[in-house]
Amino acid sequence: MFDALIEKWRIGQQVKAALKNPIIAVAREAVLSSWVNNPAVTADFTGEFIQKQAEDMIGRAAEVAQAQNPALKNRDLLLGVMQECAIYEAVVLSNPKTEDVSHFRTLPGVSAALWEHLPLIAERFDVMRQMLQGLPEKPTTPSDIHDVCLYRYRICWAHMTVNNLLRAPLQDRHLNPELDWFKPCYCAIIIWEEGCIRLAADLPQLIEPLEAIQYNALIEMATEGVEYPNLEWEHRFGKKLPVPKM
Repeated sequence: MFDALIEKWRIGQQVKAALKNPIIAVAREAVLSSWVNNPAVTADFTGEFIQKQAEDMIGRAAEVAQAQNPALKNRDLLLGVMQECAIYEAVVLSNPKTEDVSHFRTLPGVSAALWEHLPLIAERFDVMRQMLQGLPEKPTTPSDIHDVCLYRYRICWAHMTVNNLLRAPLQDRHLNPELDWFKPCYCAIIIWEEGCIRLAADLPQLIEPLEAIQYNALIEMATEGVEYPNLEWEHRFGKKLPVPKM
């Protein structure tokens, strides 16, 4: 019993020490607000699953805190989940019943018209095909495929939100929120990913290939650690990045 008490005390001290790290402290609050205490996102998930995802989010934050270059590590994790989230964003926007509160449907190359093609996309677009492989029963209708993608979108959104909020203690954001890189980069990724979906499913492209490549250049700049990738992109290409029309 005494040994168990000592171990409990030791773990408690480790937790207290971890929470003094601003990255872990911010991550904890972000996980609670965006996931654990957010029923709009976690509805239909089991308590066990919610707990497992929360542990994964804190684990990712710990990886950032322990990295040689925490800001770059966080960017790597953030951009990875942004790309997956953007795929499901394009699918969810194709549901006519979905309210487009972020106005992403106004972006160039974002059609919100993938609904009838979802069975074909699920067969040909590798990210979705591989994600659906793990299900007990393969969804075949647009509605069923959409619902699975919506579940995955909600998980990705929470992970993305946590890593995005970690940019504050890492000082990886612009002092002027209107000049910050996160939103324009996410918009560029949505445009790029819909183009990739359309290419895989042999659907017509909505923007020119050169324009798509330019948007992908922004993703590469962010990945490489360019301090203000959106501003550098606009300087390089001599035009403004697209933003949702309110």
